[in-house]
Amino acid sequence: MYDTAQSAADRTSVIFFCLLCFFIYYSNLRSSLPCFSHIYKDCPIYLNHNRSAIRSNQPARSFCRRILCTWLNGCLKSEKRRGKRWCKLQNLRPVQEKKGETIYHLLSDGIRKRIQTCRLDPEKLQEIRLRIRQPVFIRYAGKEYVLSENGSLTNQTQPGYRVCENDIRETLSYISGYSLYAFNEELKQGFFTVAGGHRIGIAGKAVAENGQLTGIRYISFINIRIAHQIPGCADEIMPYIINGNEVQNTLIISPPGAGKTTILRDMIRQVSDGTGRMSGKNVGVVDERSEIAGCWQGVPQNDVGMRTDVLDCCTKADGMMMLLRSMTPQVIAVDEIGNRADEAALACVFHSGCRLFATIHGTSVQEIRKKRLLEEIFDAHMFDRFVVLQNHSDSRIREILDCNGDLLYQTAKDPKELP
Repeated sequence: MYDTAQSAADRTSVIFFCLLCFFIYYSNLRSSLPCFSHIYKDCPIYLNHNRSAIRSNQPARSFCRRILCTWLNGCLKSEKRRGKRWCKLQNLRPVQEKKGETIYHLLSDGIRKRIQTCRLDPEKLQEIRLRIRQPVFIRYAGKEYVLSENGSLTNQTQPGYRVCENDIRETLSYISGYSLYAFNEELKQGFFTVAGGHRIGIAGKAVAENGQLTGIRYISFINIRIAHQIPGCADEIMPYIINGNEVQNTLIISPPGAGKTTILRDMIRQVSDGTGRMSGKNVGVVDERSEIAGCWQGVPQNDVGMRTDVLDCCTKADGMMMLLRSMTPQVIAVDEIGNRADEAALACVFHSGCRLFATIHGTSVQEIRKKRLLEEIFDAHMFDRFVVLQNHSDSRIREILDCNGDLLYQTAKDPKELP
């Protein structure tokens, strides 16, 4: 007797299998869908019928192929067939990634595989630069290298892997989740902040309307700056900026790349959480370029303390006034001051009785005093402490001075004399 129920089930299975085959064929035309291999290392992720993660050494180039592998994992009962033809079972335990490694999965396949071959220490990785038709430059442990074709770091005089148009396009797709148009505000600012607090700068053809920048087209240059936290890096500074249960108004003077934002972040964390010598303070942070807190979807990716409020992607002048009016901070922190609007806002904060942490580009107090934009800041004695940094791996802090220019702390002048 003909079993109609079994016949219907057979037809359903055939139709389902045909649809999967069609989608697999269609996916060959659109093979740019992201491979969600960033959750586990080196290989894609599938789910079996028990919804447990399986790592497979069979590469999957599209979403539809992953669906097919998922279905077969639940349907195939033969361990031999499953191991040889589709999904060889391996360790089911996820691999814990370091913070710096998460940035690899935003890179195109060609670049990512070569960087992973290098086996770099994520804690020493500082910057990855992509320029169209140029080598991939990597700043690692304070030095600049070129990524070679075979996946190694070489000096910059040797030829390396050349960035092509597809590398730029694929990287942008991963960064924006295949919705670059939805990041119009980020395009105006020229940078993205991604999970982990990493900042990705972009450059290309600027688009302007009525004299105002509205976006960037033909993006051909990408600069990935890896966020690093160094808890305790401000320990040398803290005794000089704490006065009883209060903190001193402090200006950090630093050349580019000397770590001023890293030290400012740790100062904020320690003041917010409190130390053995001082109770915690309410700190307001104006994070104009998302470098201090590294907010992603409103959540700080860096530890800036339990009593810290962050105003992200806001100009320093407007942000200081907003925090002063709405959050009643005891300390306000900003990064890289340098124009008249910043100066006026700093004066308002200073006269309100709120304490200040700020940074500025420079090499010495004498150099900063010569800048006309900062004359009023020095004349009003807004800052009680000046912390001068240097580009040296052994000791970032060169000297600490008081408001009168008297030396409070100084490292050895000759780097060889440093311990």
